[in-house]
Parts: sequence; structure tokens; C-alpha cells
Amino acid sequence: MNSRSFPLAVLLAISFGNPTAMFAEEPPLTPKQTTQLAEMIERDWEDRPPWAEMAVMILKGGPMGSGKGWFTGAARRHTWPWLANRMPEAAKDGRITSEEILQLSKQDFDRLDQDRDRVITEADFVFEKNPMMEDDSPAGSIFSRLDEDSNGRLTSEEVQRWFKQSTKDSDFLSVDDLKIALGLGPRPPRRDRDSSDPRPDPRWKMMGMFLDGEMGSFSEGPALDSEAPELDLPLVAHREEGGLELTDEVIRLKNYRGSKPVVLIFGSFT
Repeated sequence: MNSRSFPLAVLLAISFGNPTAMFAEEPPLTPKQTTQLAEMIERDWEDRPPWAEMAVMILKGGPMGSGKGWFTGAARRHTWPWLANRMPEAAKDGRITSEEILQLSKQDFDRLDQDRDRVITEADFVFEKNPMMEDDSPAGSIFSRLDEDSNGRLTSEEVQRWFKQSTKDSDFLSVDDLKIALGLGPRPPRRDRDSSDPRPDPRWKMMGMFLDGEMGSFSEGPALDSEAPELDLPLVAHREEGGLELTDEVIRLKNYRGSKPVVLIFGSFT
């Protein structure tokens, strides 16, 4: 057995040989062995599929979020080459000004102009480098906390609900109140787990959820330009006291297909 297949064999043996051991009550490996297994897979399996990337992240105890594990960026149709092919004369110098793309409103142009240099270039289409896309950035953490429906847009209603919930019976927030409301208080120092730690290793509980399909499907998702399947989804509404609830109203994709743009967001953990 070569070095690449050995860690995979270990992982498969653990997963299928003793499925109950995948949960926190019966960790199949010690904390140190768990970390070593993750490092072996990461080092020796360079062309690993997305599910293996997710397994490595869980076994290493890494943070969940955009760009981590199998939560990678989506394939895109609208890229700089796509825009340049449609506007070859304007893009021949590698930059497009607002005067050269009158189809965009000033608001839309400014939103696309990520580096705020008043021109659109190929760099503006590299969205992974936008700090707002990083879940572990301060701005991303605050945005995710206030964006109740996880639609990527923060409305005045969401901000007002958050402020009302955070202030309780007061009409203002102190600095300490704000830190607590945004989860920005001091974190306890992280320490490495060892075999003497009586607490169950949470990584194996996560692995159990992962293998049970609770963290996503192992099947490939729809490819770019694939036709979306028919969907009948209940409408989600905001409660006055905060949070979301399902309604009796149903949204049917067939009622919108071909008549107006529809954005489908899958796998949003809230």
C-alpha cells in the first residue's frame, strides 16, 4: 500500500467498520492520532475530491465557512473574459469606465468596482479576495450575525431588529454591550487536547454528522448552465419578535421560469 492510499484506508475502515464510533461518545482515535490522520491525508492525497477536503478540515478542527472544506466558490458565467468579449472595444485597454458601460447604473457600477478605482478591470471579478467573503474576518462575522435570512444583503429592518434585541429595555448600546451583541468578547485561549482530557473530542461528532449527510450531499451539485429542478418551497417570513418562520404560502419555480430572474441559494446554515 502506498503512502497516498494508507490514510484513505484508515478513514474508510473507521467509517464503515464501526459507524457508531464516529460519534463523540466513542472516538475511534485519540486526539493526537486524529490530527495525524488529517495531516497524512492532506500531505499524501493532493488531488483529493471535495468530500475528502471536508473530512480533512473536520479532522483538523478547522473553522467552518466560505472557502473551507467543500464550501468552495461557485462556478461563474459572468467573468472578465465574458464582459470583454461582449465589449471588446471598451475592454481593449484592460479597463472599462462608467462612460463605456452605460447599461449599468452608478450603484451597480460602484458595487462591481471592488477596489474603488473608478474603472472595472479583471481584478474586480476576483471575489474571493473581497474581505466581505471571508467568514472569519470581522466584517464578515458581523454581517453574518445581522443577515438573518442569509441572503447576502443587510436590510434596515434586520439592523433594527438586531438593535432592538440587543438593547432589550434600553435605547442605546455601550461598548461592552456592542461586544457582547456581536460576539466580539475575549475568547478563551485555545489548548491542544490530549489523551487525559475527559471531554469527548467534538471532531468525531462532526464526522458522524458529515458521514450521515447532515452537512451536505456527497453527490455532485448542478453544473453551470444546468436547468434547475422544479421546486415547491414554503415562503419564509420574519417574526416581529425576531427570527424566521415558515408560512403557508408556497413559492413554485415554474411560476417564474422564463419570466424573471430567480436566484436559488442552497446549503445556507443559519
